[in-house]
Amino acid sequence: MDPQLQAGTAHLTERSQNGTLSDDVDKILALQGIGWLSRKIIKRATITLYIKHYKDDEGAEHIDIEQTVTGGLTGPPEYRTLNWTSHKMDHSLFGAIIAKSRRIPVAEITDEYLNSGWLPDVSREGAIQSYAEADEEKNPRRWISDMVSKFSPFESCTPHVLT
Repeated sequence: MDPQLQAGTAHLTERSQNGTLSDDVDKILALQGIGWLSRKIIKRATITLYIKHYKDDEGAEHIDIEQTVTGGLTGPPEYRTLNWTSHKMDHSLFGAIIAKSRRIPVAEITDEYLNSGWLPDVSREGAIQSYAEADEEKNPRRWISDMVSKFSPFESCTPHVLT
């Protein structure tokens, strides 16, 4: 792997969601139109992310995420190209969406909470911002998700924190 890609992302291979460390996402999922039963299953499931981080032959940075849920069920994959170009996709949970991702300099993050506690590598290389919204042409739901992926030290490990 390119040494520049390793900065801040050297441990991006496999992560399990620790629900005891996460905020309750029930209200967020309800606002996105996810049904009650699906929300309860998601709340109790352990989600393992298999993350592939690479540059393609043209030099574009990618993060591909495959998900496995408790019991071996597969969740919807996410393929992110960090070039801030919008692309449409049909997500099995959220429906039709338009998404884009990029590296963003930490100095450009204006939220005080998000702008603190970064590992030195991330401060140097930039954070990963992912923006998604419901595709109004195909999706009756209306929502926007604007996330910054944060890597911060916690109890002798470096978890991937979505904020």
